[in-house]
Amino acid sequence: MLKGGSLENATTPLTTTDLTPALRATNNIPEDKHPDAANAMRRFVSQAREQFSQPLGKRMPYHDGNFRAAYLLAYFPYYIEPIYYALAEAKPLFAERPNGVMNVAFLGGGPVPEALGLATYLRDHAPHISAIRGIVFDREEGWGKVHRELLPLIAPQYLRESASLTLEHKPCDVVNCLGSSCSCDSQLQETDFLISQNFLT
Repeated sequence: MLKGGSLENATTPLTTTDLTPALRATNNIPEDKHPDAANAMRRFVSQAREQFSQPLGKRMPYHDGNFRAAYLLAYFPYYIEPIYYALAEAKPLFAERPNGVMNVAFLGGGPVPEALGLATYLRDHAPHISAIRGIVFDREEGWGKVHRELLPLIAPQYLRESASLTLEHKPCDVVNCLGSSCSCDSQLQETDFLISQNFLT
């Protein structure tokens, strides 16, 4: 939970997000099957934790739907907060935007938990920005379902009332783009803010 100092205005406990209800809703799991689904996921969460204990450089199996679901349950909530802390420390001054819209690009964003941290920071410190329009560049197209279905269910608790967050997935292996020309370039040039967080795996 954010508390004290420059973070005292934060009102959302960023690290306690429970994705379980939203995951049940987006996967159409009947209420009487919730315990079975939770028990089934325990094995995949354990496997994901084992994968992430491997040395850096190992390519993670994000193509596997069960691995992505395990990542959402075990890791997603804890990657919401860092961008808030980074911005609170840097105290950037966000200029007025046309119609209050900020265009943001997320490199290797995966399920983009940092979009929620950004939304919270803007809610607390930049009320003149009323909408975030994000493009998520990631090689795994399976994250697109998260952007379209899951994030809209949980984003309202991080946004100011009447504010909005929209995300578009663009398939792109951003690791291969580093240091060279990239098919993402034209869209990146139109963004106001660029975020890259924990994507070199």
